[in-house]
Amino acid sequence: MLVELGNVIAGFKLGAPAIKKVVPPASKVVSNLEEVIEPWQTGLGWAVLVLGVITIIDRIGAPTYMHYFSSGYPQGILATASGLVILKDDLKKFPGLYHLAQTLAPMGQIIGILALLSALYRLI
Repeated sequence: MLVELGNVIAGFKLGAPAIKKVVPPASKVVSNLEEVIEPWQTGLGWAVLVLGVITIIDRIGAPTYMHYFSSGYPQGILATASGLVILKDDLKKFPGLYHLAQTLAPMGQIIGILALLSALYRLI
């Protein structure tokens, strides 16, 4: 459930421009929520990235202590991708992750909307 909650917040952060474009009456509310999330962006990115990696490792079968909190591959992959896109400017110390994040960054809105929708579907 933690991965889904992280995906909802990260998906909203990344998909906010698309949400504003598709639902214009909600643009003021979305902008206000974006401002609330903005100071926590780096922490959110790291949390979602770590939860996504733990979920993927847990699903592969490696023994971890997080099996009560994790979900399936889709949530883990989307959480990892969302975390990388959110942290795209903070990963310069890690060249491999930085390159991967820069590659995924143009698809950030799509990744965000997919993360948001899949997490909401999983929570419902």
